[in-house]
Amino acid sequence: MEIKLAQHSLSKALNYVTRAVSVKPNIPVLSNVLVEVNKTNLHLAATNLDMGINLWIPGQVESEGSLTVSGKLLADFVAATGEGNVVLKQEGDTLKALTDKAQAEFATISAQEFPILPRVSEKPLMKVKSNLLVDALTKVVFACAADVVTSKVQHTGVLWEIDPELKENEVTLVGLDGYRLSLKTIEVTDSSAEEPMKLIVPARPLQELIKILSAEDVEECEIFVNEAKTQIIYRCGEIEVSVRLIEGPYAEYAKVIPADESLSFSVPKADLEHALKVVYTFAKNSQGYRVDWDLDLETTTLTMRSSISQMGQNEVQLKLKDVTGSSDFKGAYSLQFLIELVSHIQGDEVSFATNGPLAAAVFKDSKDKDFLHIIMPLQRD
Repeated sequence: MEIKLAQHSLSKALNYVTRAVSVKPNIPVLSNVLVEVNKTNLHLAATNLDMGINLWIPGQVESEGSLTVSGKLLADFVAATGEGNVVLKQEGDTLKALTDKAQAEFATISAQEFPILPRVSEKPLMKVKSNLLVDALTKVVFACAADVVTSKVQHTGVLWEIDPELKENEVTLVGLDGYRLSLKTIEVTDSSAEEPMKLIVPARPLQELIKILSAEDVEECEIFVNEAKTQIIYRCGEIEVSVRLIEGPYAEYAKVIPADESLSFSVPKADLEHALKVVYTFAKNSQGYRVDWDLDLETTTLTMRSSISQMGQNEVQLKLKDVTGSSDFKGAYSLQFLIELVSHIQGDEVSFATNGPLAAAVFKDSKDKDFLHIIMPLQRD
C-alpha cells in the first residue's frame, strides 16, 4: 500500500474521522483508524460502535492495500508536518508517513479486525439542504439530556418524526430533557418514507455532525436508514456519518405543548439578553439558577429578580410589547435555560406565552415560525 496526498487534505480528513475513535476501547482496534487505499483514493474510517465515520480523499496511488493505525498518533504527526505532501507507505506490519523533512513509523493492526460499518442503500430515506440540517440540529440538540444517570436514555437523543400522510416533505425534530423541549420542523426532498417513523438519534454524534457540516462546503445531505431501523447514515459529499439509533419509546411530547394560553407578550431579543446578564450575578448562585418574573399588566412591564438568602438581590425591568392577559403574572424560570434559549433565537424579537405560573412557558422566534421552545417553571418561595 502506498499513496501520496496533500498534507492539508489528509490532516483535515484525520481531524474529522478521529471524532469517532474510542477513547478507552475494550477492543484495541477501536482506537485505530482504518486506512484503505484503492485505485483512485484513500478511504479513512473510524468507529466507537455507536458512531462511525467514513471519508474519501483523492491521492496519487502507487499500490493498493489496507490496515489500521492509531488515529490520534497519525493525526497529530500529519498536523505537525506543515504544508506539502505526505506519503503513506506500508512495509510489513508498519505504516510509514513520509514528508520532505520528517517521517514516522506506526505499528498497525490488520484491517480484518476492524468492524464493518453500515453502508448506504440504493435509495435515501430523504434529502435535506445542509444549512437547514445544521440550523435544525443546533436548535434541538442543546435541549437533550446530557446523560442517562438522571434521565431516560431516550432523552439523550433527538427524535426524528416522519409522517408522510400528514406532512410528505417535512420532518419534525425534537429534543427534551424533562425540564425543557425544543421543536423544529424542516423541509426535505425526495422522501421515500411510506409510513410514519420515529427515529431517536443520539445527540452527541449529531453534535459532531454539526461541526463537520459547519466547516464543509456541502450543499445537500442524503439520509439513509437500514432495513432493521437500527442505524441512520448521513452522507454529505465525501463524508458518511453513521449512528446507532436509540431503542425504546420516546416521550409523547405533543402533550407538553399547551393548547391555549392566558398570557402572552413579545420582547426585543437585545433587551432580554441585557436583562439576563443583569440578573446573572445573583441567579448563578441560587438553586436551579432561579429567576423570578413579575409582570404588571397595567404598565406592561416585566420585572426579573434574583436573590441569595442573607446576601442580597438584584432586579431589572423590561418593557413588553403586544401584551395580552387578564391578570398580573408571577412566575420563575431557570436562568441557564433562558440564556441557552436566547442564544438560539435568530430574530429581533422573542414571544412568550403561558397558561399560568405553574404551566409550561412557550417561547418562539420572530424569524423562525417552525421553531418553538418550552421551559417548565420553577417553584417560587
